[in-house]
Amino acid sequence: MATPRNGGHLYQIAYLPSGKHTEYSKLLPETEGEATGRFVKLLPEILGGLSIMRITREQPLGDRRVDLVVEVRAGPLERSLVVEVKRIGEPRFAREAIFQLQTYVREVPNAYPVLAAPYLTESTRKMCKEAGVGYFDLAGNVYLRFDNVLVDRTTPLAIRQERKTVRSLSSPKVSQVIRAMLSQPKRIYRVTELAKASRVSPAQAYKVANLLELKGFARRDPSRKVVLTKPGGLLEAWASSLDFKRNRIAPSFSLERTPEAVMKAIAKAAGAGKRPYALTMFAGASLIAPFTRFYDVTFYIEDGLGWWMDRLDLKEVETGSNLQLVVPRDPGVFTDAQVRRGYSIVSNIQLYADLLTNPGRGREQAEIIRRKKIGF
Repeated sequence: MATPRNGGHLYQIAYLPSGKHTEYSKLLPETEGEATGRFVKLLPEILGGLSIMRITREQPLGDRRVDLVVEVRAGPLERSLVVEVKRIGEPRFAREAIFQLQTYVREVPNAYPVLAAPYLTESTRKMCKEAGVGYFDLAGNVYLRFDNVLVDRTTPLAIRQERKTVRSLSSPKVSQVIRAMLSQPKRIYRVTELAKASRVSPAQAYKVANLLELKGFARRDPSRKVVLTKPGGLLEAWASSLDFKRNRIAPSFSLERTPEAVMKAIAKAAGAGKRPYALTMFAGASLIAPFTRFYDVTFYIEDGLGWWMDRLDLKEVETGSNLQLVVPRDPGVFTDAQVRRGYSIVSNIQLYADLLTNPGRGREQAEIIRRKKIGF
């Protein structure tokens, strides 16, 4: 917590109890008016450390209307919180709201700008702080900083948002589009071109493009083509959303004495049986940008788990494995697989994603792959 300016008293705002968060955050409001109504009810809880003198809805301001003006007092200090309410708190919608708020406060004496939405994403919250704008949402995320008042709280509480749109960055179809865009981060796509590059339908490509625009990772140019604006941010967000454990994983034991010998046996078996495979995790990284010693080998197979177990003379074990065969939930992991020194390895994008959430030194190895081989 920062030191109060001018040596004054620092007022810390109280927060909504977790039970009431759940009560008010079950469903996404259908309209901004409904969202505003919920906030009006909750303001005494959200701003529990401040005295609320007056709440005005739809207050005229020139040729516009402000969603909420909340006049508050903290000790001898008085402020007008100028609140812009959005139904969706994604960066795409937040940018315009922040610009409006910055305009509003120039016209309202003693005003402090605040963005409110049922749920504000991490990217949006960061955007607000950088712009000098406060925020709060129904999940319990709150940030206000003016005069000697400071609050900065983040909650993991999620909101179930029932919407008929692509929701997850980690679904196989969405991942296919993301991989295609990250493989050529500077390319500008027509939707039909994006669909062809990612091997999905134009309708699916359109939905994913909208999702990425909504989350602030992409934008549309004047001709409505799609271009990435934050490839690094998208890479990290997508990789963080994946759960390697959702794959079918067979931990096994090989009689080969070293990881290198295991890898040679895999490549030999694949060549003889014409079976596709792709090394990943530390085994794959050892051939791309080695960083640390590794003791087990992880690789993807399309199918034929029994064939691989027999050909490599493996025994499936619960503990003490030195080999993991992985049948992927998303077959797109094989996209842009590369060959190094005679071994098949997943793309650098996929390698980064697999390593990022790996226990131990996975994140460190992932960042080396990113810095040396991906470049954004």
